[in-house]
Amino acid sequence: MGKKFWVVVIVCFFIRCLLNLIEAIMLNIEFLKNINFYYINTFFNAFLVIILIGSYIYLYKNYEK
Repeated sequence: MGKKFWVVVIVCFFIRCLLNLIEAIMLNIEFLKNINFYYINTFFNAFLVIILIGSYIYLYKNYEK
């Protein structure tokens, strides 16, 4: 179970870093500066936390002892 959960954690971390990169690119493009990225960022953070908790519960339930 441990290895599978760490793969999920690494994928979520990669998605989070990618989101920061997209935010930096959007701030450098003039016409995209008006978009408030805070709400998108908050939504993705909540989504990633739900994925982490859900995958942990799923892997824990299906873990063969």
